[in-house]
Amino acid sequence: MVIQLPENLYQIHLENEHALSEAFDVARQACKDAIRTGKKRQEIALTKNCALLLGAKLETTLLRIIYEPVGFTSDQRHRIVSAPTAADKWLRVITEAFAGRHDITARQVPQRLPFTAQARYGEIERLVKEQFIPLIELRNSLAHGQWHRTLNSSGTKVDPRRMAQLARQNVWRLAIQDNILHHVSLLIYDLVVTRIAFERDFDKRWSNLHSAIKRLESSSSDQWTQMLRDRHDRRWAYLIRNARAAGRIDTAKLRDAPPGLRELFE
Repeated sequence: MVIQLPENLYQIHLENEHALSEAFDVARQACKDAIRTGKKRQEIALTKNCALLLGAKLETTLLRIIYEPVGFTSDQRHRIVSAPTAADKWLRVITEAFAGRHDITARQVPQRLPFTAQARYGEIERLVKEQFIPLIELRNSLAHGQWHRTLNSSGTKVDPRRMAQLARQNVWRLAIQDNILHHVSLLIYDLVVTRIAFERDFDKRWSNLHSAIKRLESSSSDQWTQMLRDRHDRRWAYLIRNARAAGRIDTAKLRDAPPGLRELFE
């Protein structure tokens, strides 16, 4: 049964999610451009902007899932949104989704779930804790102005763990985490809304998630960064070589060329 809400909160959260996706893509592209051209200050600032946007998108995606019209009941929604933090809300979404699917109470999850469902519940819960909660914490730090030195939850001293999270982030990791969020949202949609798609497509969706996580754990960001710079330099070398052969070099455009190439024509 479709629950009629006072306002179309689902549509509102869906539109906000789309807007945040676009903002994240714009910031990510600008960050990649900064990496290509070796603009370290811009890269650092834009990476933090990307993390802030992705953290906001994480929350909005959660709200879109909660207010899916043919998803949770009003009682389930109330229990989910009453959770104190965004991390707790994500975990309650998973619990309520499995409870509703197997016609048991949330308190009976996972003990009363069938074996396969219990295993899936445990894996999805673990994924949310490992992938989403650190991003939520980072987003909260950035939203509170902690762009250089991050504090603990009470704001009384520097938090070394959150400092490490901040230092570890780069746009390569954030793009993969955005992909993980996409796959998780599809998985939970199937769990909450559909009758057969969750079981039918679980292995496929889990394989996509696992592939994204493996990329995240591969520590390939340095190679990716070097690839961006090498492609940028090769492109400029090609353009300048052709312009020189044709006798038409626009010196104004050389401002964006890599220093080593630009110096050949100054």
